[in-house]
Amino acid sequence: MDEFLQKEDYLVEKSKNDQREKKEIKKISGYMGWGLVIYSILGLLIGVGGVVFYVIVKNLFILKKTPNWNKLTDKEMEVIFDSDIGEGLVAGFHCLWVIVGIAFLFLYFRKRIDIKQMFSSCKKMKLKTFSQIFCIMMGIQLIVIPGFEVMEKVLNYFGYSFLSSIESATGGSISILMVVYAVFLGPIAEELIYRGFVLFSLKKYGKILAILISAFLFGIMHGNIPQAIFAIGVGVVLGYVTVEYSILWAILLHVINNGLSDISYYLLKGLNEGVQNIIFYGVYGSLFLIGIYFVFNNRIKIKNYWMENKPKKKWLLYALTSFSIVLFIIKSIFEGILMLDKL
Repeated sequence: MDEFLQKEDYLVEKSKNDQREKKEIKKISGYMGWGLVIYSILGLLIGVGGVVFYVIVKNLFILKKTPNWNKLTDKEMEVIFDSDIGEGLVAGFHCLWVIVGIAFLFLYFRKRIDIKQMFSSCKKMKLKTFSQIFCIMMGIQLIVIPGFEVMEKVLNYFGYSFLSSIESATGGSISILMVVYAVFLGPIAEELIYRGFVLFSLKKYGKILAILISAFLFGIMHGNIPQAIFAIGVGVVLGYVTVEYSILWAILLHVINNGLSDISYYLLKGLNEGVQNIIFYGVYGSLFLIGIYFVFNNRIKIKNYWMENKPKKKWLLYALTSFSIVLFIIKSIFEGILMLDKL
């Protein structure tokens, strides 16, 4: 009888603890989610302002200074405004968005997380470790390519394609301001948001949970199916770097990744497709093989790291089902749908 009562007391206490954990995690993820939602709304508002500004500039200044502007065809006008002029304006408003948005998030999270701790260092990063992590991160790109091809065929069957999404994610920058945004400001902002505010909001519930949730939200944020899959994988690597070394190393890796993407675009764009593929698969194939070698050599450490830090499955569910996080996920999926092209 005593054993039965003890077991019943244990189950009651366990149920209370579960409810406490659920309430606390949902509260934290909810607060975090509203920060992401408001950040997105700021981007939308600034984007609308950018469109209005673009129309004003187009009609009052640029076109009227173009000889015979009223005789330009729609296609010629599109070439003018979708090149360096249009991209420069887009980049300018993107820069404004992240500056305003990051300033807001610092104020929003300042009482919830320790900002100083967010920038603190843990282990010392060695050149060998950095090289290994870099190869693994870059090698992920080769892993997801077959998945892209399968998804493209499935979408084609239903009359859609995401090839333009891939081009927008991998294409090089035209204007200097877009280079500044794509290579520096964008990566810094994304790391501060997802490896900073998001990861450190959840870190108290375990390193793995914080890494996985931040990586998932980082990936889906792109609103772009191919880029999202790659970003989730990269996000896991950058999350590990943040919790074990420093967010500053994650920022550096992100900047290098985006910088190499722009550089490779310009180096390869004048070559025929066959040569481009040979160079691409040669470079990334090598990085992939080196990354696989490092993962295999460290498989015991990776397994032990998982066992020591693995979260409760229900914690992951709690963190992803708060209203604001669900709203953020729906918004991101909707953006991805809008980026699909009808064949």
